Amino acid sequence: MGVCAAALGFLIVYPTLRLVSRALVGWEWDAVLEGAGRAAILNTLFICFASVAASGIVGTALAFFVTRFSFPGRGALAALAYLPFALPPLAGTLSFYYLIGTDGLLPRWVHSVTDWDSFAIEGPAAILLIHTYSFSVFFYAMVSASLEGMDFSQ
Repeated sequence: MGVCAAALGFLIVYPTLRLVSRALVGWEWDAVLEGAGRAAILNTLFICFASVAASGIVGTALAFFVTRFSFPGRGALAALAYLPFALPPLAGTLSFYYLIGTDGLLPRWVHSVTDWDSFAIEGPAAILLIHTYSFSVFFYAMVSASLEGMDFSQ
């Protein structure tokens, strides 16, 4: 036990504390709290909270829909809902790039149907869409497991 605690302290705790202390002493607070640094922090916080909210709504609604209703293809939808667990993050990101990017399948299809020149989903909307797809599986897994064990007659 003592050897493990010493290894943990020497390899993890000490370097982390040293990094934090050096960062706080030499930090350029003006660069972080004003201008582009402040905008980056605010945008990150917005995307963070919006991603959790959207993932929660989509994952919970999908779990409720799949567990409460019986319809053709229900088993396939339930299996596909777990797909983000199986895909590596890089494969999911590239899939979305080829699906919704500037030259992706969705913009080309919309152009062929409506003659709109540009229908790419970019920026914060694209980030939110990808995060919602990637993280809603966590809500789906927890809520569907809870709903399956629930007595609906109550």
